Amino acid sequence: MWVIRAILWLLSWIGVLSIGAVIATTCTQGDHDSWSVSFFVLSPVNLAIISGLLLMPRKSRALVPLTIPHLVLVPISFTVVCQYFIGTTIEGHHFCSIHSKELEFDSYGIEWWYRLWAPTQFALLAFYVFATSAEWKRTEVAS
Repeated sequence: MWVIRAILWLLSWIGVLSIGAVIATTCTQGDHDSWSVSFFVLSPVNLAIISGLLLMPRKSRALVPLTIPHLVLVPISFTVVCQYFIGTTIEGHHFCSIHSKELEFDSYGIEWWYRLWAPTQFALLAFYVFATSAEWKRTEVAS
């Protein structure tokens, strides 16, 4: 069981990094593929990883070191998501307008899910923080 938990923690590094990695795009002609993949594909995958981490029993503290990268990855992803929360969720701009800091991409139109992307990513990051703190705090004693 600990092997599966270890794999989930390793996958969680990729999951958290993928939230902030949406900025690795060119935005050619208003292309929002990195955000759509993040929202429609990686968000459910991240939710499955988090669910596995929270639902599987913790028998020892041996896997706590695997949570340490989250001390760096979560704040980095959080700062990226903050930019898009303000720009897309609150102000209603196109992702590429926020990415390039030029509002010319707003003429491409806004998809229905743009305003949901940042709050969803905030929730996933919060769940990762919760899973990390649970790994540090609650360790069941093996019977």
